[in-house]
Amino acid sequence: MMRWVCQTAFALVFLVSASLCPTALAANIFDDDWVPPKAIPATPPHAVPSTTPTVHTPPATQGSSTGTTRPATSSPVPVAVVPTPTARLVPSPAELSKSRALLKEAFAKQLADRIPPGRRRLAQEFLKAVPESAASAADQYVLLGGAISAAREGSDLRACFTAIEQLSTCFQGIDSIATKADAVALMNGKPDSAALASENLLAVNELVDSAVDAENFVLAGRVLASARNTTAGNTEAQALIQKRQQEIEQVRSAHDHTAAQAEKLAKSPDDPAANLAVGTYSVLHARTVDGGPADARQGQ
Repeated sequence: MMRWVCQTAFALVFLVSASLCPTALAANIFDDDWVPPKAIPATPPHAVPSTTPTVHTPPATQGSSTGTTRPATSSPVPVAVVPTPTARLVPSPAELSKSRALLKEAFAKQLADRIPPGRRRLAQEFLKAVPESAASAADQYVLLGGAISAAREGSDLRACFTAIEQLSTCFQGIDSIATKADAVALMNGKPDSAALASENLLAVNELVDSAVDAENFVLAGRVLASARNTTAGNTEAQALIQKRQQEIEQVRSAHDHTAAQAEKLAKSPDDPAANLAVGTYSVLHARTVDGGPADARQGQ
């Protein structure tokens, strides 16, 4: 519930903190032999057993006492859907090296435009070229990796996340959430417009939500720490990020406490304390879990 209040406040703060600051660029996007990061494991030792009873209740409406309605978020970057029926294996280093050399030559003119707006345009060109390269897995992989790098150097997290989502759909072994977290950590330049700064912060909050929904509190904390670094010196932004970190810690603490209670609930479905603990965690963590509010009421 608190996360959406923080999200709106974050956006307002970033409107103030956005400034003209060029991103530190690599020598050439295709000189970077980029490899997606490994997944950061969640917290399986405290996972709630699947035996927790579920009581279906009507969907919560805005203003109700059992849930909230997510506010509308910005539309994703409009790009063509890649016509790949199944996820492919990541091409060999030799295949990727060959594709990088060819694409470096094909996009030589665009690569020379190194300012942030030029990098954002290049990211869009790469994304538009991906469907046309469906016959070559190596070309697709290199183009999507290039789009990630170009969008990051252009301080455009939304386009960067779009490329990552396509990459994880097209190729096996790509962890979308971990790769997005890596992109946030590596984005060391500030957006050159207030609108872009606000959009980036919304993207960060959506990523944190995804990590928390997956019960990956470690990754959520890392994303917020990276966002905190980009707002160094802005006391208001630092306070808001700290508030969000405290919210996540509250959910993590409830998550840890719920494991033992869920086991007790599996044996004694009417146990008031167990119902209250499991229901409270469901409300805090899973907005769409039907059983949460009903279980919580049983514990009252």
